[in-house]
Amino acid sequence: MYSLPAYLILPLLLGLLYSVSAMAYKRAMAEGVDIWRIIFYSNLTTALLLLPLLVFANKPLPDASFHQPLAAGLSFFIGIILNVFALHRGDVSVATPVLGAKVLFVALFTIVLLAEPVQSSLWLAAVLVVLSILLLRGPRRKPVVRFWSTVFCAMGSSASFALCDVSFQAWSRVWGFGLFIPLVFTGVCAMTFGLRYFFPEPHRPFSRRTFGWLVTGCVLNGLQTLGMFICISLFRHANAATAINIVYNSRVIWSVLLVWVFGHWFGNIEREQGINVMVARFAGSILILTAIGITLLGH
Repeated sequence: MYSLPAYLILPLLLGLLYSVSAMAYKRAMAEGVDIWRIIFYSNLTTALLLLPLLVFANKPLPDASFHQPLAAGLSFFIGIILNVFALHRGDVSVATPVLGAKVLFVALFTIVLLAEPVQSSLWLAAVLVVLSILLLRGPRRKPVVRFWSTVFCAMGSSASFALCDVSFQAWSRVWGFGLFIPLVFTGVCAMTFGLRYFFPEPHRPFSRRTFGWLVTGCVLNGLQTLGMFICISLFRHANAATAINIVYNSRVIWSVLLVWVFGHWFGNIEREQGINVMVARFAGSILILTAIGITLLGH
């Protein structure tokens, strides 16, 4: 009897963790936490959660170079900044589905860096993603600038994270995942401390409730990041990052369902924009999942 391997089951759960963390971040922002502090604490939390991997560190292969973890770390750092900006500027049910386009960037970067042929199914999937973005906008009367700035940040974040994932696929086997992942986040932490210059002043202390939302978002985001990198590092296949991201994009549906069913628990009022808006966003999410399925079948 056929059963899904662990590296494709785990991303389903990681997609849910991401969606809940995004809702928690959004609530923390609504209660006054600025985006620079969210990025700062998020990166530090992720780095702390990844440190135990050093137990599995091995001696790197001769072709290992320190520019490799630095490049992967820079890609992740840019991705997380654009990710939080997307959540800050727009709605979770718009930003998260657009972030689902990451899988197409992963496939594209895999083609470019690993010399895989470009398949027609990938271009069909790209068209579906464009159509889904138009649906995600929905019949709203809000300013167009807010929607497109969210899409721009989310797309940029998708491309940056995709480049990071492909870097992990290519270089973690050179360093060993127990050493490569902590090295990457050592660089991320170094860049993160530079964000302190952007902290708005004066800063009022967080309330216990606000701190709780911030910690929830940071821990869940760190856990899903750890899980994704371990999956990508251990899955030995030319299209490892693509396959894992396809399953991980279950977060597209998770985000819309969480906003619709549990949004009020997080103080999220996106569902109050009306049934037509949420139906349009759900339809857009279905199109992105269709694009994901086409990408999977094409590979």
